[in-house]
Amino acid sequence: MLLERKSPPIYLASKINDFISFSNQIKDNVDDKFYIKYLGNQIKIQFYKTCDFLEFKKMAIFSNKFLFHTYFLLDDKTITVTLKGLPNLSNLDTKLLQELEINIIT
Repeated sequence: MLLERKSPPIYLASKINDFISFSNQIKDNVDDKFYIKYLGNQIKIQFYKTCDFLEFKKMAIFSNKFLFHTYFLLDDKTITVTLKGLPNLSNLDTKLLQELEINIIT
């Protein structure tokens, strides 16, 4: 059985006046457990399932009630590769470059 990765936290910068109704609203929209931690001027929400994280994020974006920030899921991050030791393309023959461009397009 594969374990699901922990989702990144969501930090709310909006002021929540009624915490009980806010947590009940989250409970109605998610399937699994979550926790809320109050950090002075912001609130940290941690979901245990990625699907719950995505559902809350979608709800927060569409409702436009909360100012929040979060991080990318590990699966959504792009991979960046740097290849060292390749020849400088500006020094190559222009005919060779034209051939490469033609072969890439077709």
